[in-house]
Parts: sequence; C-alpha cells; structure tokens
Amino acid sequence: MVDGFTLAATLVLATAGIPCAAGEPVSASPGVEDVRANDRETERRAFVVARARLSRPQELSVAAGGLFVRQPVDHDCATACYFRGLLVQVEPGLGGGQLSAGYAVVVGETLTTPQFIRAVHVGYAFKGALLRTWGDSGVEPPDSTWVGAESEFTIVKVNFSLGAFHRVSGEPTDDRWLLAGGIGWGF
Repeated sequence: MVDGFTLAATLVLATAGIPCAAGEPVSASPGVEDVRANDRETERRAFVVARARLSRPQELSVAAGGLFVRQPVDHDCATACYFRGLLVQVEPGLGGGQLSAGYAVVVGETLTTPQFIRAVHVGYAFKGALLRTWGDSGVEPPDSTWVGAESEFTIVKVNFSLGAFHRVSGEPTDDRWLLAGGIGWGF
C-alpha cells in the first residue's frame, strides 16, 4: 500500500525529470556529456618546478615543488605549454625555511625532460605559506614561526616574490608582522 506522501513525492520527481524508482532514468544533459568528454580527453599530471632566490628573511634559498595540473592526453610540452593548477613548494634557506601551497599559472616548456618545467616564459602564483626563521636571519625574534600569504611573478625565468606574514610563535616582541620579498631564478 502506498501512502499519499510517497505517491505525491514520486509524481513531483517524475515530472521534474529526476530519476526515481517509479520513473525512467533521465539521460545526461549536454553540459554533463561535455564534461565527461573533456575528462576522457585530459589527464592529471604532476610537474617539478625549482628556483633559487635571495630574499628577506630566508637569505639564500632553494625551492623545489610540484605543479599539479590537468592537460590533454596527447599534449607534449617540449614546446610552450599552458599550465595551471595546485603548486606545492618546500624552500630551505640560510635564514629560514618555507612550506607553501596555492594556485599557479605558468607558460613554459619541459624541453627534453617531460616532468620538469625547465623554461618558464611567464608565470604567477598566489600561495599560503608557513615560514620558520633561524640563525642570523635579521628577524626579531630570531627563531620564530610565521603564517601568511605570498605572491610571485616570473618572466623569462626571473622570479619576483612578495609576502606578508603574521608571527604565531617566538618570544613576545612588538614585531607581529613581517613583509618578505625576494628575487630569484626559476619558478
């Protein structure tokens, strides 16, 4: 026996085109089919990126990371390619270390190494970052942890970065904010 609520709900769902036990399944809309076709024609890829830079407070540092993107299956990036996706980087330096993650857009080439973006023509990134200072970094207090945001811009392999960080650990001082910046080579 079917109660009134179940019958009404079945009629509403059937007239709205939503599949239910009482109705026929509805075929996918053209937009859904386009997304499915795009998923079949693309794949997820990971590329290695690297840079060296002089910056405040890390002084001399070297970064390595991964750029996780979605690209066409038949795409060969030995010549210029468009990359956009999640960027994750680790950057140890003489005055501190940084772990960052965010969104990046790059036009570059892998040249002869298929998983390493070697030639960055232009690119930018916006990242959240965790920064730990140590040694003689020129930051007070010397051994402290900072959380913030950083943006970077690269043109013909020359990298410029700027970030703002808020101190979350270390000895109490009046300096709760840190403006960081640098110039480097790579992405």
